[in-house]
Amino acid sequence: MNNILIWKNKCWESRGSNLGDLCIIHATINCIRNHIPEANILLLSDNPEYTDNIYGIKSLRFSLFNIIKSVKKSDIIILGGGTVFTDVSSIFIIPINLLVPLLGVLFRKKIVAWGIGSGKKSVIGRLLVRMLLPYFRYISVRDFESKKDLVNIWNDASSKICVTEDMAFALDTTTNYEKENYIIIAPRRIFHYKNSFLPFYIRKKLNILPFGYYEKMDFLKSTLAQIADFFIDKYSFKVVLLPMYSAIGDSSGITNYFKKKFSSRDDQVCYDIMRKMNNHDKVKIFLSDQPRDVLDLIGKSRLLIGVPLHSLILAHVVGVPFVGLSYQEKVSRFMHRSQMDSYMISLENMDSNIDFDEFREKSEACLNESSTIVSMLYANNALIREIVESPVFEVKNLLHY
Repeated sequence: MNNILIWKNKCWESRGSNLGDLCIIHATINCIRNHIPEANILLLSDNPEYTDNIYGIKSLRFSLFNIIKSVKKSDIIILGGGTVFTDVSSIFIIPINLLVPLLGVLFRKKIVAWGIGSGKKSVIGRLLVRMLLPYFRYISVRDFESKKDLVNIWNDASSKICVTEDMAFALDTTTNYEKENYIIIAPRRIFHYKNSFLPFYIRKKLNILPFGYYEKMDFLKSTLAQIADFFIDKYSFKVVLLPMYSAIGDSSGITNYFKKKFSSRDDQVCYDIMRKMNNHDKVKIFLSDQPRDVLDLIGKSRLLIGVPLHSLILAHVVGVPFVGLSYQEKVSRFMHRSQMDSYMISLENMDSNIDFDEFREKSEACLNESSTIVSMLYANNALIREIVESPVFEVKNLLHY
């Protein structure tokens, strides 16, 4: 039996996890099933029964013992996808992401990285990545900047790295969405991503968030409420607020505690935006942890305005025009390679607020030029689909040799 273990930070959250992570896991599992049907997929979960029902696999309950057990049982370990090699939000992110690959090295397992991103790192994070890179048999990254970053850490990595795309592009979709008159806004807490040692929840508890954080977040939520009211008043659209990471779900115990405390809690930001709006009767919050439901919601919309990277990626996947609020380099990189730079609002320096007039103009332009944009997005999708699943063939070759 060919046992494939999939691992990344928070991959064990069966429900209510970051929707971007869930989309990546869905797409990766489907890709392996389609091309390596004989493979036995291993996944850790805080709710094995739910995970087994969704994916048709036999998962293990998340624990240190089962992490070691799954590594020992595996023939190959897949790290990814997502931005696994950056620690701007917490210095603990890279060690957690590299825990299973490190165990894989100790147990002499084959290790690959699939559709990952690499960004800013602390000195410790950089050393850890440099230490583990030589043990990866194959690495696929989602952008050229990630490849350049890894090659700068270890020059010999160049021959192992292939540039593909984010695995969410491999999700099955339809091109026949019947449009409805609503736009989507996907918010997120930002202004705290600045080379942080501790996770956001702990810094909030200790009252050591960056100066002006609450004021800037309040201004951002007010601005998003204002843009929502603008589209309602001028275009008679309805507005759907989409939390991409809300910690919903029914798991219990210690994993549920950490899920709720360390989630981005986008749902709370959505409720704050709704309270600031004038048109309360024309806005709703869409809560779901199912990628298919979210894809259908986005596919029927006229426009998406998003902060989280995967809200923008999913809009691209279903051919919906989008405006990106770039709070990290991974967002600006994606907007650039999607040829959507003209519809990006940069907040990466974390020191300035949104210019509402610029925001409104770019959002309106994106909506008014939707026909051209949709054609371009579908053309991009056709090219991406040709390469996004290519890592599975490397995995297949490694399993058989």
